[in-house]
Amino acid sequence: MSETLKDLRALPDEELIRRHDEHAQSTVVGTAHYLRELERRDQDRQTQAMVNLTRWITLMTLIILIATIVNVALVVLPYLG
Repeated sequence: MSETLKDLRALPDEELIRRHDEHAQSTVVGTAHYLRELERRDQDRQTQAMVNLTRWITLMTLIILIATIVNVALVVLPYLG
């Protein structure tokens, strides 16, 4: 009998890995098993690329914000002085 989904989600990663490895000793897998792992790895790479792009966009946004503030100060200050 299997665990409930709630119990399964409550298990720590190490316990899930241990149980998987225990059951994998007597299980035969098909090619879909390897394809799913390749898809998971591709998704991990895409996620990391998106995180990197997000960091760059944040940095560029901050640079543009600073440049805008400096520009406004340079344009407005002569009229105030």
